[in-house]
Amino acid sequence: DLKAPLYPDRYLQATGRSAILNKIKRSIFMTMKSGIDYEFRVVVIPGKTILRDIQSLARSVRGAKRLVLQEFTPFSGTLDKSFESIPSTSYDELIEMGQKILGIQEVRIRTSKGEETVSHLSPLQNTIPKKGQ
Repeated sequence: DLKAPLYPDRYLQATGRSAILNKIKRSIFMTMKSGIDYEFRVVVIPGKTILRDIQSLARSVRGAKRLVLQEFTPFSGTLDKSFESIPSTSYDELIEMGQKILGIQEVRIRTSKGEETVSHLSPLQNTIPKKGQ
């Protein structure tokens, strides 16, 4: 699970904790190079997660096999009680964000009603240009 853009201030703001971002980035790199099947997931929280955050996270995992945008569903018993009154993420918001993500092989959305692919990249679209190209 990716919690926030991989910048110290944004990660602290989103999670309430500082993180050793180099370790997170190394874990992402090792996962992507491992050869095992994987997906990166992001819970989209209305009023908290913005498109720019999602696009930043997508750049951090550019070339990944799969990025899943997940619906936020409030429930009682969260550590931060203010999250209990946040509405569930709308299907339309997930679709709109998913359609604006670049550089990922497959972008999916996951809700309580199911899961679907929003976009696919062909291998040619997924290549990262080398300097000078």
